[in-house]
Amino acid sequence: MNVLKENTLTAVKVDFSKLIGHTYPDELKMAILDWMLKTGKGFEYKYGWNKDGINKSLLDYSANNYDCPVCLPKHRDYSLFFDAIFARAIYAPANKPLKEWREKEHICHNKYRMLKFNNAISKRKHLVISSLIDSIFGFDGKLINKELHHPTYLERTEPKIIGINVYTTGYGWIVQYQFSFKEFDYEPGWYKCYCQNKNESIWEFLQRSYDELIKIVIN
Repeated sequence: MNVLKENTLTAVKVDFSKLIGHTYPDELKMAILDWMLKTGKGFEYKYGWNKDGINKSLLDYSANNYDCPVCLPKHRDYSLFFDAIFARAIYAPANKPLKEWREKEHICHNKYRMLKFNNAISKRKHLVISSLIDSIFGFDGKLINKELHHPTYLERTEPKIIGINVYTTGYGWIVQYQFSFKEFDYEPGWYKCYCQNKNESIWEFLQRSYDELIKIVIN
């Protein structure tokens, strides 16, 4: 899963009328979603105990959730996932923060923006981003190296990954795994994360996360 290293940013024409569908690859949609959440911060409206914001609008929260992680669904077609979010961003009836955000960022079905992303991609042209993401999710349930997980607690043995998420809150993408131990009956335990670096492409980040997970898994 070699990745072509490219540290320069590339200007990408993002046509909001074509964002829903198959015009853009999933890795670019991931970058655009992160950009939307990042630029949406600060656009919020409070009324009583409630709060509206861009994160809540894009995910269509019914509860008073705000600025929550946006997690990729596991082992599914990501196009439908992104289509639902982008449809709300562009076409949903606008509350105050959504209206202000759209106006500031010129997000409209008949407009486009030139946005800069690092678009380094895999040298293996047949590999699609969903395959790499599925490989990361595939580490769920694997035993991992004790020397890297609470090594000083000798009574804790056979650490295992008990959950993996790939998500963003608008500060770059994150691969997070949860782990626990045999003595805890593998009940919910502790977390470790790999975070996307500034100007690191989605491909580079996911490849690095995969490579790090390979190192900790016991074959």
